[in-house]
Amino acid sequence: MQSLKQSATKPPLLENPFLDHLEKVENFEPPESILDYLIEFYGITDKNQESIELFCRIPNFRCVPSVYSLSTLMPVLCRSSKGLNLVPEILLNSQVMNTRMEDSTFQVFIAALCRIRRAGFAIEILSCMVNGGFIVNAEICSTLLSCLCEQKEATKFEVIGFLEELRKLGFCPRMVDYRNVIRFLVKGKMGLDALHVVNQMK
Repeated sequence: MQSLKQSATKPPLLENPFLDHLEKVENFEPPESILDYLIEFYGITDKNQESIELFCRIPNFRCVPSVYSLSTLMPVLCRSSKGLNLVPEILLNSQVMNTRMEDSTFQVFIAALCRIRRAGFAIEILSCMVNGGFIVNAEICSTLLSCLCEQKEATKFEVIGFLEELRKLGFCPRMVDYRNVIRFLVKGKMGLDALHVVNQMK
């Protein structure tokens, strides 16, 4: 696969007279929101490669990319396995473009991964978030815990262990979080473990 940097210099995969005119004829700096809209539009219409390419070409439009463009691209990448495999390269390319990940970007990415039940990927991103010194809020912790509890292949050690790791991060489980864990354990016929969680909840 050619690098994203190389693809950004190639002619666009999707002919778009508006983008061609904006890039080659005009000399003003267009609002980033216009490009963000097109990135999202390409993603909605299953043109993921065009979304990626446009993100990488943002500097060609005399526009300084920000975390908003990256946040717009993340849900697009999460829609397919191919897109997920491109994430490391996208993040690396965003650093070259001086687009730094922020709390909100991580949260958008984790939420998108949880929606498609990719708990493993989401937990890895959470680890990156923690290692980077970013703040992890209760909503993200709750979403991740719920997603893990819905994984058929998850074990009680993974679920209970993850809950304890979240506690260490300062997460205070709510009733809904305990309910998700208890339901997971009961479905797996682990009644004694479920009872232990009930006692923790008390």
